[in-house]
Amino acid sequence: MVALKTGIAEVGRSNNPYLRVITGKGIHSKGGIPKIRPAVTKYLEQNCIPYKWQPGNDGMLTLKATPHNRRMGPSGP
Repeated sequence: MVALKTGIAEVGRSNNPYLRVITGKGIHSKGGIPKIRPAVTKYLEQNCIPYKWQPGNDGMLTLKATPHNRRMGPSGP
């Protein structure tokens, strides 16, 4: 989660406010049950960070940096 929080905080410093996050589908996880994907979506939803899944790629989502989530850093929420 540190990499996700850092990415969210740093994306605001670039000219492009969008961040693509690769979670994978979980097909290589034990029993085919994803672990990273639900953890990432839970974090984003708990922190009111809107995201959408990439059309045709269920293992990647895109989020947009806002003034609220740009302030988050590795030690943030």
